[in-house]
Amino acid sequence: MAVKFSKNEVTKGSTVLTDFLCGEISAAEEARIGLKDRWAQNEQVYRNEPGIAAVRLFENFEPRTVPIMSPRINRIVNTTMTALTSPSPWVQALPEDGDQAVASALEQGLHAVMQRAGFPRVLRRALTTTALTGVSVVRARMTEGGVRLDHIHPNDFVVAPTYNLSLSDANLVGHRFYVPLWKLEERVRAGQYPLVAKAANVEKLTGANPDDEPSGRDPAYDRSEALIPTGNKCDDLAELFEALVRLEVDGHTAWYRAVVSVTAQMVLLVEPYPYDEPWYFDLRFHDEEGKWWPASSVAQNIVGLCLLQNDMFNLLAAGSMATVANPIVVSGGSLGKKLQSINLGQLYETPYDVRVQEIPVRFDPGSMPDVMKIVDNQIDAQTGVSQLSIGQEFLQSQTATAAKALIESTRQNEGSYAAFGGDFLENLWAFVHGLLRAHPNVVRQAYRNLLDSTFFEAVRFGARWAAAGKTPANAPDTLLQKLQALLKLAADPNSGFSYERVEDAVVNAMQLPVNVERLRKVSDEN
Repeated sequence: MAVKFSKNEVTKGSTVLTDFLCGEISAAEEARIGLKDRWAQNEQVYRNEPGIAAVRLFENFEPRTVPIMSPRINRIVNTTMTALTSPSPWVQALPEDGDQAVASALEQGLHAVMQRAGFPRVLRRALTTTALTGVSVVRARMTEGGVRLDHIHPNDFVVAPTYNLSLSDANLVGHRFYVPLWKLEERVRAGQYPLVAKAANVEKLTGANPDDEPSGRDPAYDRSEALIPTGNKCDDLAELFEALVRLEVDGHTAWYRAVVSVTAQMVLLVEPYPYDEPWYFDLRFHDEEGKWWPASSVAQNIVGLCLLQNDMFNLLAAGSMATVANPIVVSGGSLGKKLQSINLGQLYETPYDVRVQEIPVRFDPGSMPDVMKIVDNQIDAQTGVSQLSIGQEFLQSQTATAAKALIESTRQNEGSYAAFGGDFLENLWAFVHGLLRAHPNVVRQAYRNLLDSTFFEAVRFGARWAAAGKTPANAPDTLLQKLQALLKLAADPNSGFSYERVEDAVVNAMQLPVNVERLRKVSDEN
């Protein structure tokens, strides 16, 4: 149920409204605080940071990190990217009136729009974050320059309450962002933040440091500072939250867009949100009942095994190194400082009556590789990424039947990742289509050199959207069976389908790398 406010409280940014927004955002941050440490550890292991290696058998052995998680995560991201973005266009339009010309114009037009917006790059970041944390968020909005896409790390995202699985059912959704003082002053002067009395008041909003709440990186590892002391006050940053909040104003419930400083307890902007659905879209690889924040992720399922295998690698390396030169006990005298280091094949002489005893290091590395292979198999089982796909070898004892089963399991799991990605694309494309319909003048101005008149006419029509990638529902073999059944149905004289139109639809769905118009029959061939 939406919270009730008067129109005057909203337009003036009353203290009651400020307390409500800041309280909701703070509560939303607190709701995910228990997940931050998990995300940080998963990302550290993915980046192969030195701190994850813990085995140190002797003082002068420096443990090394082994890229165990990153090949699996990268494989999932790359295969999902290939499945979703190899076809062109990436998403197919299904117009309400079934007009194929409208469908083609919409598909090609939105493909060009999203390509200019940098969708492949944003998708790759989102897929990587999803694999590591369980969820990632992309925002789509209309600007003067056209559609803009923003990737948002879950550490910067807020949602309240958290027991809903859909963002459209939430009361508040939003994200953290940082603005330098000079840009903040410009926005206040331009009237973008009308609830700030004057530009001089923005200084009390600054003083934030993104390194205090890092998202997707470790400031201690990247050795760079988010804030570089320059002595210029204009470079100071303000931490702000942009939120969509559901409010009941004078008896009417609607979405509102607000910009809030939680640290300064100040509201900079409250205005009506012009769309029916939030402009945030979450990408995930599995659903969990009950809460919006996922408790697990691909990386979380394997992080323990990855750390175990990393420790085993260092144990194998350190143990093998220790056997090269065994410890030696010298009694009955001294060899002198110059002779205290041992070199292989070196002859040592001393006039003293000393006794030297070698202490053998007992370390048998024979079983270690097999144990590490078993851990590999367990990681494969969790991620669905086979050893073959990341260039590793199978165990010698593994049969051809087992290898075939592993490869088939990999194909099915990769299809599952693509299926979730396909749902994400369809929802995002539908919203962007709505943005283009809602802002025709902006679209014509922003894309006048990119799109032709056929798109500007077609964009007015409603349509459903279906991902064109290789998801389980439209894999090549499945799609071929569906098309064959459709052609057989259209060939029936009593069918309500036109065989010629079905043929056209089948050819368009094939996306052949040739000009199919040149293959059509001419009049004397009919």
